[in-house]
Amino acid sequence: MTEVDRKHDRNIEERCFLEKNSDGSAGAETELEAKDADDISQKARRTRCQRFFAWEGALLVLTIVGAAVGFVIGFSLYAAKVSSTALIWVGLPGELYMRMLKAAVLPLIVSSIITGTAGLKPKDNGRVSGVALTYIIVTNVIGAVVGTILAVIIRPGAGGGAEDKNNKIVDTGNLQTSDLFVDLIRNLAPDNIVTACFQKTQTRYRESIISANETELVRFLGTSSGSNILGLVIVSAALGMASAQQGEIARPFLNFFGAAAEVIVCLLQWMVWLTPIGVISLIAKAIGSSTDLVAVFQGLGFLILAHVIGDVLIGVVFIALMYLIFQRKNPFVFLAGASRAIITAVAASSSAVAMPEVLNCVETRHKVDHRVSRFVVPLATALNREGSAMFIACTCIYVAQLQGSATAGNIVLIFILAAMGSLAVPAVPSSSIVTILMILDSMEIAPTNIGIIIALEWFSDRMRTMPNVISHILCAVLTWQFCKASLGFGDDDTLAAEEKMSQVSFHISSDEKGEEEINVNFSMNV
Repeated sequence: MTEVDRKHDRNIEERCFLEKNSDGSAGAETELEAKDADDISQKARRTRCQRFFAWEGALLVLTIVGAAVGFVIGFSLYAAKVSSTALIWVGLPGELYMRMLKAAVLPLIVSSIITGTAGLKPKDNGRVSGVALTYIIVTNVIGAVVGTILAVIIRPGAGGGAEDKNNKIVDTGNLQTSDLFVDLIRNLAPDNIVTACFQKTQTRYRESIISANETELVRFLGTSSGSNILGLVIVSAALGMASAQQGEIARPFLNFFGAAAEVIVCLLQWMVWLTPIGVISLIAKAIGSSTDLVAVFQGLGFLILAHVIGDVLIGVVFIALMYLIFQRKNPFVFLAGASRAIITAVAASSSAVAMPEVLNCVETRHKVDHRVSRFVVPLATALNREGSAMFIACTCIYVAQLQGSATAGNIVLIFILAAMGSLAVPAVPSSSIVTILMILDSMEIAPTNIGIIIALEWFSDRMRTMPNVISHILCAVLTWQFCKASLGFGDDDTLAAEEKMSQVSFHISSDEKGEEEINVNFSMNV
């Protein structure tokens, strides 16, 4: 083989080697490009998910979807007539959700009120309490007025109402109307702070044998299950004011409760993402366990109409009008901001469960100082029930119309008792129903059709919770508006003027120091 042939063979081998390497590198580049594309798509998906959950309205959207799904599942279960055991499992996630929230709400109330009142002067505490209590009493009276007027105009009991086939009887424990107000005053000062967390004082009756054929009812002081929220509010406020008077000695005490409040708020921020699941479960079980929905809604059509109109008038019209008059801002933005708290309260049928959402709304959206919000919101949760006042007044007049006892004097008396009774609803099952029965009993009116009213309780209870929660938010906002000047914050015009002056001073200093400083100061202002 000549030298030329050897060179030719070497050239062929080198060419083959280069071709192989070029094919391998091209394949490697293709694989790398494919991996990069997968990584980019995964990062994009993660970014979209992160952006959605970071969006302020994400939880609201998920909760609304959960409510819709709950209604669909609930009506499907109702049509299928599933067993009570199946309904227990359907409602178990919602029950766990409510138990977690209830466990966190009580320590949040105590710690928040102690730290809130400790940051205020005694004079400021009195002013905040006075404004909040005035609002609560006025709105409860207005709720009773709305219920009375609607019952007189619509006359839901004029046509005879629905027939009560079940003839249900609610045990009132022989309570009298006066017992409600005596128990309310007693519970203002609990004799044991620990037991007040799960018990409250309530008047009870027992039969005492006088002779072989004669007995009499003897009144005695007992207890009923349920947290004494009002008593805990009073005691916590007193502890906060006392610790403020002690100065540095009480600093560890306040630091403990301040840290506890922050930890509980953090915990609630985690738990609130379980709201959509809880809403699905609670609504599905409530509808699925109902009996004869069609008959109930047909028989009590006008009473349901009166209740719905009353709740809308109070929650949407009256409260929005008050917000417009006192705040001079768009009331629809206010109602939209309260939507998460409303949905939580309606799903759980409890304004106390929605208290964390109410606090979040008033402190983040309305910039209410935590010293005011964490005292006013628990107080309003314990006493502010204009939706219940409307329901009690309207239902009592409905029953009186069925009996032909709806005279002018009886209507006025029902209005007064409903307005006062809404402040002292006892901690027993179907508490508004028990209050209605006591009012009717004190007026010697037979409780006609009370069984079918109880069958509607799952719906009416959720409806009247809506205006209650909206009112709690407005109570904190208006209390802050009327008290912030005395707390040293000034009015909105003063704050706006100060902010404008600070912006002007930034621009003056920036003109002296150059263009780069202008950009920095502008970003600070934004």
